[in-house]
Amino acid sequence: MNNTKWRECLSILAAHRVYLQLRLVGDADFSLDHEAAHRVISQIETRDFVFVRKTIPYKDIAVLRIVKDTFPAAETHNLNQASAAFFTAELAELRGKLMQLGQLPLTEDAESILITAY
Repeated sequence: MNNTKWRECLSILAAHRVYLQLRLVGDADFSLDHEAAHRVISQIETRDFVFVRKTIPYKDIAVLRIVKDTFPAAETHNLNQASAAFFTAELAELRGKLMQLGQLPLTEDAESILITAY
């Protein structure tokens, strides 16, 4: 994807309480940990952004994985049906906003939503 599309995606993700993982070009797999998007994505610039205090050029992104079965830790201590419903609504809103960006390379299964670079 081009830098503008990545910037738009990351801006949307940074505003949502979802966990994600990033796989860079040349990496065999995703990192072991997933991070809360609204806490670790910052400084979304023209050519790069900051992810967990590391500057990453958009061209280095291979796949971004949004984890569908994890609610941010600060919210899970009292996880109940209401908060689970809130998380489901959050994912639906996020999916809708990403789809509004146009044709994205999105794939989805029961565990995650993947956005891949072209």
